[in-house]
Amino acid sequence: MGSRYLIITGCGPITERVIKTMSASFDSPLVAFRKENGSAYGQRIPFMCSYGKVDPESLKIEYQFLDYEGLEVTVENAKKLAEEIQAYRADVVVAAGGGKVLDLVRAAATVVDAFRRPKVVLFPTVVASNASCTSMSIFYNAEGKMADLWNMAYPAEAVIVDTSIVISAPVRTLVAAIGDQVSSCLEAIHSLEYFKMTDTMDRLALATAQSTLDILVKYAVEAVAAMKRGEITKEFEWVVSACAYLPGPFSAIGSINLAHTLDEILLGFEPITKLLHGLTVGYCQLVELVYWGKIDELYPYVDIFKAIGIPCTFAELGIPDVIYEDIYKLAEKALAEVAGLGAIKFSAQSMANAMIKTESLITEYFAKRS
Repeated sequence: MGSRYLIITGCGPITERVIKTMSASFDSPLVAFRKENGSAYGQRIPFMCSYGKVDPESLKIEYQFLDYEGLEVTVENAKKLAEEIQAYRADVVVAAGGGKVLDLVRAAATVVDAFRRPKVVLFPTVVASNASCTSMSIFYNAEGKMADLWNMAYPAEAVIVDTSIVISAPVRTLVAAIGDQVSSCLEAIHSLEYFKMTDTMDRLALATAQSTLDILVKYAVEAVAAMKRGEITKEFEWVVSACAYLPGPFSAIGSINLAHTLDEILLGFEPITKLLHGLTVGYCQLVELVYWGKIDELYPYVDIFKAIGIPCTFAELGIPDVIYEDIYKLAEKALAEVAGLGAIKFSAQSMANAMIKTESLITEYFAKRS
């Protein structure tokens, strides 16, 4: 991909481990590195090595690490990183870490030059949302609400997810990723239904959204259980892959539906600001199912969410004393102010009604089960 690599880290306590792993991959000849790691591809395969006239092992590779741990996603920080990229004359910019550093690198690459930027490689060390493969950078204001959203002109050249690193992250991160991805799948499907596009949409895109949802429904509980044990199972691999690598069809075929709209509104409750995005939006997806009258689909998701730790009630969200008027006032305020709300326009009254009805249905369901 190039000979000059600028690697931006934001990995917290595993920074040293990530740097050591990446340095080894740069410093060891490719074939030797594969052999040392027990890969079946440790031998030279003529077909794989025949393209082009440059031997990768003869290239002079230069790389440098910069730590951006803890820096917020702001235009100022994106411009600062863009200056570092240009000063280093990077052919490739690598983002290694959580969502903030990935967002910053994507934004900085756009600041350098939207169409002639360096190549971008994303290496999420934690999968806590379904945004790893997107081109988006989301900027937040001081209150933690979305202030702006940028998109790279074209996607990153590569996204690498190493499950041996992801499994060391807190379990709640994967739970949040599942909530976010389930919500995105259902929002896309519900949006197509709303706009009467289900029968005209590309079949492959629609099937990918449905298949992703099926994987999460079938394997989420076992994947989370495996992560708690620290065991990389096939179910863990499948769920991580479904969350990390498959956001494209949703941005292509759907719009933000009720769940992500309601998530922005709920940030008005102080306890919600302490939750990972996917935990909140997972709960909000239950409200969306009720809003669209899909009550028969509600309870299977409640069972899965309860089993893995996605909030299902006001109490589990940390807002046990919320009443209709609280939701209505926040909804009115957010609808007037919040950027990034969807093409479907919801009223404050309809959202508040849906939340209250969802709370009633789920608390009654839990009471009957106990």
